[in-house]
Amino acid sequence: MKIIFIASIALIAKVYSYYQMETVEKLLTAELEKDKTPSVQYIIFNKDSILYKYQSGYADIRKAEKVSDETTYNFFSVTKTFTALAVLQLAEQKKIDIYQPVKKYLPSFPYSNKITVKQLLSHTAGIANPLP
Repeated sequence: MKIIFIASIALIAKVYSYYQMETVEKLLTAELEKDKTPSVQYIIFNKDSILYKYQSGYADIRKAEKVSDETTYNFFSVTKTFTALAVLQLAEQKKIDIYQPVKKYLPSFPYSNKITVKQLLSHTAGIANPLP
């Protein structure tokens, strides 16, 4: 739940001025100091450049290893939301058609030729979860 909260702050923050970003940074730092989360890292960017960057906390608490540009996070199901948003933006721009087979856009897709983009987005394609 904390990851979703922090990710939401990062997305909303892109409309804030630099001064307001400092306020967001103070809020995130306070959460770290209260041991609410081990680390926070995000980058707000556009197609041309990084607009704002924040990282603090520990990538590995036991080893006291600080978070760095190379630190990765497992967001699990949260990434589905961002992926769906990106796909629907492409559909809105008429760059893809969600009613077309996935293989039209990803020729090496290893499943049925009949599975559509919409089925993947709605989790109705019948593809089993590979994880237990």
